[in-house]
Amino acid sequence: MAFEIAYQLQRNGEEVTFLALISTSTPDHIRNIRPNLTKFHRTLYNILERIELEIDNLSFLSARKKVIHILDRIIRTKNMFQYKLEDFLNKLFSMLHLRYKWHTRGYTLEKSVDLSDDAYMAYHPKPLKNEVHIIRVSRQKRELVFNPAFG
Repeated sequence: MAFEIAYQLQRNGEEVTFLALISTSTPDHIRNIRPNLTKFHRTLYNILERIELEIDNLSFLSARKKVIHILDRIIRTKNMFQYKLEDFLNKLFSMLHLRYKWHTRGYTLEKSVDLSDDAYMAYHPKPLKNEVHIIRVSRQKRELVFNPAFG
C-alpha cells in the first residue's frame, strides 16, 4: 500500500524523497516460486516456517503468556478449519443452486482476508522515480527462488 501511495503522490507532482518497506515483498516476488516445486512441498515449507515463527514467538514470552499464546493458536486453528468447512459448504450449495445464508463472523473476516490477498496478488507495482529501500527482518521463504538482493 505504501508503494502505491508513493506512486500516486509522484504522479500528482509531489516529491517522494524516501520510501522504505520493512519486511515486505511484492506480488511478483511471491510469484517467483522455485521451478518444479510441488504443492505438497510449498505446503510443507509454509508449515515449517509457521512452526519456526511460533517457536521464535514463544521464546520471548513468560510461561503464563506462552499458555495464552498456545491457546490462542489452537482457537485460530479451529477457526480456520471452520472457515474452510463453511467455504466448502458455500461452494457446494452454490453448485446445487442453493443459497447458504448463514455464516459465522470468522467466515466473514477470513473471506475479507482472502479478497484482500486476491487484490494484492493482482497488483503490479508501477516504477517510481527514486530508490526504494526494502528491509527484510526474516529469512527468505524456502519455496522462492533465492534473491541475493534480500540477503
